[in-house]
Amino acid sequence: MKLRKTAVVTALFSGAVICAFGEFQVDFSKIRHWSGEGENEAALVVQFLDDYERKAYVWGYRWKDGEEATGEGMIRKIAAESDDFCALVQLTGVYGSTLDGVGYSRNNEILNHLYYDFEGAVDDPYIMFDFYNPNLMMGQHTSPGDDAEEMCKEAISKAKESHIIEHPLNYMQFGYPAYDYDWWKADSSSSDMRWNAGWYAGYWSYWLGSKESDSSEYSYSGLGMTSVKLKNGDVNAWKFMPLDGPVNPDDFVDGSTGASVAWADKLDYNHFDDLSSTTPIFVEDHADRETDVYDLHGKFMGRFHKGESFDLPTGIYVGKRGSETIKFYHR
Repeated sequence: MKLRKTAVVTALFSGAVICAFGEFQVDFSKIRHWSGEGENEAALVVQFLDDYERKAYVWGYRWKDGEEATGEGMIRKIAAESDDFCALVQLTGVYGSTLDGVGYSRNNEILNHLYYDFEGAVDDPYIMFDFYNPNLMMGQHTSPGDDAEEMCKEAISKAKESHIIEHPLNYMQFGYPAYDYDWWKADSSSSDMRWNAGWYAGYWSYWLGSKESDSSEYSYSGLGMTSVKLKNGDVNAWKFMPLDGPVNPDDFVDGSTGASVAWADKLDYNHFDDLSSTTPIFVEDHADRETDVYDLHGKFMGRFHKGESFDLPTGIYVGKRGSETIKFYHR
C-alpha cells in the first residue's frame, strides 16, 4: 500500500470531483512513433510535471492476434525501440512491476544525466526498506549495504542500451522492494530533456481509456501495469502526480482518488521529428527505379516503384535509391 508524506490531498479533496481543464482525444492516425508489429494497436500517453510546457507525448504499440499484450509489455517494447523514451521499472511483488520513473529526451540523452542519491534514500524516514539491517516485519530478508549505490549506478549504465532501468533493489532479490524512487534524479533538465520519478513526494498515476473516449473519461487504474490486459484501440495514459507540498484545487480532477493533476489539452505526436525536412510523397522523376523504404529504426518496410500506393502505416520513413537517400512523411 502506498504511504504518503502528507494528508493534504485527502483532507482537501475527499469525496470531491472537480472539472478537468485539459481534455483531448488520441487520434491514432496521427501517431508517428510506433513499436511492435501486428493488427492490434494501442496508444501510450505520458504527461510530465515540471517547469516546462504542459503537454502529453504519444507513442503507439502494435501486437498480433493471439499474443497477450499488457501495459507493462507496451512500456517495455516502446522503450526498447524508441530513441526518446526510457523508464525506471521495479518488480514490487507477486503481481508484477511498478513504473517508477519516465524520461524523455533526444537519443535518450537523459540517461547520461541520471543518478541515484544513495545518502538521501538512506536518510529518508518514509522508506521502510532497510539498507543495512533487513526489515523482517516487511518481509525483507537481506540488505545490500553500501553496495546499493553501485548496483543502482550499474542499472542506469545498462539502461543506455535497453532504455529500461531495472531497479535492482526489488522484491525478488530482497523480499521487499525499496520504494526509493524519489531519489532517482537528473542533474540537468530542459524542455527537450524531461524526467519524473517518485513514490512519496509524487508518483506516476495510471489511467485507462480508448481512442473513442476523451481524456476526461479515462478511469484511474485499479491494477498495476503488469496486470492490465490491452485490447485493440486502448489508451494507457500516465501522468505524474505530486503528493507533497502546496496543493492547488484547480489542478485536481478527481479528489476521490487524490491521484491526478489535470490533463494538458495539447498532444505531441511529432516529438523531435522535423516535418519541415520531409516531403509528403516521393516526387523524383526516376519512374524506372525502385525505392527501398525503411522505418526510422532501420527496419526494411518494402520495395516500391514510383506511382505505386504505399501500404504503410502513417509515419516518417527513409527511402533509398542507390546512393540517394530521402526522408519523407507518409500518410
